[in-house]
Amino acid sequence: MNLCIIDDHKLVAQGLMNQLLKEQDVKMVSVFYSAEEFLMEKFTDTQPDLVLVDYMMPGMNALDLITLSISKLPKTKFIVLTSLMEPELVKEVFSAGASGYVTKDVTIDELLEAILMALNGGRYISHSMKEKLVHNMFIDEPLSYKLSTRENEVLIQICQGATPKEIAAKMGLSLHTIHHFIRRTMRKMDVNRTIDLVVLAIKNGLYMP
Repeated sequence: MNLCIIDDHKLVAQGLMNQLLKEQDVKMVSVFYSAEEFLMEKFTDTQPDLVLVDYMMPGMNALDLITLSISKLPKTKFIVLTSLMEPELVKEVFSAGASGYVTKDVTIDELLEAILMALNGGRYISHSMKEKLVHNMFIDEPLSYKLSTRENEVLIQICQGATPKEIAAKMGLSLHTIHHFIRRTMRKMDVNRTIDLVVLAIKNGLYMP
């Protein structure tokens, strides 16, 4: 199989590449250190069978990359790799067209299991994430809007008057990713303006001035 890895952490990407190349069925592993670098690749000779992409990268996250790549690489499968244990992201990942949601605590054996399932037309959720999903089914969420940890962090900083650029610098994330969290929070809270987001957050006890 022909695989691609997209991860801005070079040590992680190269280590994963070396592990995968030890597998008999893996013929080629290409590494890209940004979504933009991957999108610029022509793939005229051989298209990848599967792409492993880090969820959160500077400039463009995995969801946007998959959305832009599906028409270009219709036969390629995508698995999102992430350290985020946030159940609400699972639906978004699969809705974007991914075939797997794999947390970075998996073993190489479980990752290979996910790859094979995706290549055979299935969908894969890592074992630790499945446990989290089951747990959430039986535990009442304290927030009625079911915001993720990152969304809560961004929302609080917005309520404190920080700009998206300031939030990005403080959280060590790209401005593109912060805007993604803001749009998703607005969608969940059914508002279109930042001021309405702040008012609703205060009204519902999500932020205490």
